[in-house]
Amino acid sequence: MKRLLFLLMIFGVCYGQENIKNIAVLDLDPTGVDEEQARFLTDRLRAELFKTGTFNVVERDKMNSILQEQGFQQSGCTSVECAVEIGQLLNVREMVAGTLGKIENLYSINLRLIDVEKGTILKTATRDFSGSLSDVLTRVIPDVAKKLAQPEHVAENETAPVEEETNYKYYAWSVQLRYGTANLNYKNDFNDAVKEYNDNHLLIEFDDIPASTVGEIEIYYKISANWRIHSGLNIIRQSAPWKFKMDDFSLGSMQFEKLEIERNFEFTEVFLGLDYIKPLSDKFDLVFGAGLGIYGLKTTLDNRYRLIGGDNQNSNQTKNYTNTALNIRIGFDYRLADKFSIFLYLDPLFAKKFKTEDKQETTLLPDFSAIVYPENIDGSGTLVSLGIGYLF
Repeated sequence: MKRLLFLLMIFGVCYGQENIKNIAVLDLDPTGVDEEQARFLTDRLRAELFKTGTFNVVERDKMNSILQEQGFQQSGCTSVECAVEIGQLLNVREMVAGTLGKIENLYSINLRLIDVEKGTILKTATRDFSGSLSDVLTRVIPDVAKKLAQPEHVAENETAPVEEETNYKYYAWSVQLRYGTANLNYKNDFNDAVKEYNDNHLLIEFDDIPASTVGEIEIYYKISANWRIHSGLNIIRQSAPWKFKMDDFSLGSMQFEKLEIERNFEFTEVFLGLDYIKPLSDKFDLVFGAGLGIYGLKTTLDNRYRLIGGDNQNSNQTKNYTNTALNIRIGFDYRLADKFSIFLYLDPLFAKKFKTEDKQETTLLPDFSAIVYPENIDGSGTLVSLGIGYLF
């Protein structure tokens, strides 16, 4: 009984070794992909083929050494006949040859397993993939290696039918957090109204509206290799209030030792849009986007004044407004790692306009029949933001 078990074990080992094939892998022929990247992916393909347990794979260094001794160059070797000739020099049963191509954001890999003795294609593996080169390395290469290791019918010639292609789409969803600054225009009619009363007794100081800080979160869904839907929320808030000061003024009933007016702005935007992604390299994309937003504006007006011979006084009011408008952008995305990216976006803010009609009580400024702070708020300008994204 022990002798029978021993013989069965020996037979199993011998049978398993007999079914492990000696193969060599030619460098993938690149189109639209850097040759160095193609060599790197070929090395990964060798490792994945060996991991299947079906093949013994000739290492690159040993393969190059043998070919150099024979005075043979493998570069440009893409035909079955050339692969067979190299396989005979390397003394292997089968050869793997193929191509790696890229069009825009779509990668295509084509592999052929070639019988060296018969000079025929045993099987093919073809995959199209929409994503990054790192995804090709970690997802597509292991998949096609397993496909070549599976038992399959023998093709009669090089024009054997290609297997049904599978399209992959990973990381359809992504989230981005943005932070930036916006320079906004500020228009009002109050400046002209005050200047009508200006004489040598009036000192007026108008501050430009300061730059605003922006915080934003966006969610993306990729619907194809070059298009994605985006939706999000951003808040544009002044880093400091807009200010107006008037000192040492005495005219009629307007007798002030001090008058200071401050206005704070806060834009809140909820938006939905569409982005077009133009790959510039494996990790670098150019982004164009447009969408529709609903904008909310919160304004807070704060008046601090002191009449001649009087005490300091204060009054304030808060108003809210809404508007809808078109939103556009241009920017760059850069893939940092497998699931992280950084980006820089430029958003023209030409459409955020609000007619506020915030009229101040006439008891404060009786000589002004209709003082408005301001009549129009124009949020036009430019938003520049930098952020980080996570893909899942």
